[in-house]
This record gives sequence, structure tokens and C-alpha cells, in this order.
Amino acid sequence: MDNGNVEIPICTHIKSLGDTAQIFHTVVRDLRWETDYVHDITVIIKYNKLLIDDVKEYK
Repeated sequence: MDNGNVEIPICTHIKSLGDTAQIFHTVVRDLRWETDYVHDITVIIKYNKLLIDDVKEYK
């Protein structure tokens, strides 16, 4: 997934974890290899920035 064209056909908010963390269900589609990667991504707010805290990948 690190060298090619990708798109995000699905990005759904799953839940909030307090005021500073959110979990999103995402599908990343690699257009070159025609492969989908399914993740739950936890994003946190820290130092006025959005940071990825955790990524759970489904196979």
C-alpha cells in the first residue's frame, strides 16, 4: 500500500472514547493491486493534532 494509488471507499465512525479519541471503520482500496484492506483506526487529539493511536487490521 505504500507505492500506488489508493482510495477510501468506506470510512464510518464507530464510537467516541471520551472527548479526545474516535474509532473509525475504514476500507482502503489499492487500485493498482485491486485489493481491499479493512481496518478499525483509533484517532486521538494530542497537542492540537490528530494522531493515529491504534490500527486493527482484519484479514
